[in-house]
Amino acid sequence: MGVIEDLTERQKKKIDELRQRLKNDLPKDMYEDTIMFYKFLKARNFNLNQAESMLRK
Repeated sequence: MGVIEDLTERQKKKIDELRQRLKNDLPKDMYEDTIMFYKFLKARNFNLNQAESMLRK
C-alpha cells in the first residue's frame, strides 16, 4: 500500500481543493502530482491557506 491508497476522505478533499486553487498557476506535471500536494498539506497540518502560500513561493 502506498500513500495515495491510505489517504482519508478528508485528506483527498483537501488535496482536490488545493489542486483547484492552483490549477492555473502550476505546470501540468506539478498539477497532476498528488503526492506533492499531500506533502505540502502535511507540512502545514492540512491547512489549505498555509499550504497554498507555501506552494506559491
